[in-house]
Amino acid sequence: MTRAAIHLGDGVFGNSAKGLGFGEISLHVGELTFPDSSWTDFVVVVLTWWCSALFRLLAGEPKPIEVRFMEGPYLVMLGPLNGDVVHLVLVEDRWKREIRGETDVDTRILIRSVLSAADIALMECKSRSWWSDDADKLLAARDELRQEFRDGKSE
Repeated sequence: MTRAAIHLGDGVFGNSAKGLGFGEISLHVGELTFPDSSWTDFVVVVLTWWCSALFRLLAGEPKPIEVRFMEGPYLVMLGPLNGDVVHLVLVEDRWKREIRGETDVDTRILIRSVLSAADIALMECKSRSWWSDDADKLLAARDELRQEFRDGKSE
């Protein structure tokens, strides 16, 4: 089984004129980094989507769930969940959908990495006085995922 984890860049955080926190964020799946190792996106929003999607997966949603990156034609299809394993499909969605990778991964490792990244992003928002409605949404989504993860005894 392949290992998958969300990674944030080393201390590269900024805040847009509209108050959106951005930084480097990517999904590492085995040897592949998706979309790429220096991908910059709106970290707080993207992590909220990841937390929400993983919560829905753990809560038993039977169909694959799309998680997009905001700043490009990239998305990850999550699901279905089979025990502690989730199927991932990495998609570049331009004129036609191109699959850049597909594998089964340990859900627990992926969830732990998303929760850790969310903790870091929220800490950055707080320490830099960049708190926003998006940070509130990430906080709520992170807490919901963490609770569902604990209740499922997966930690």
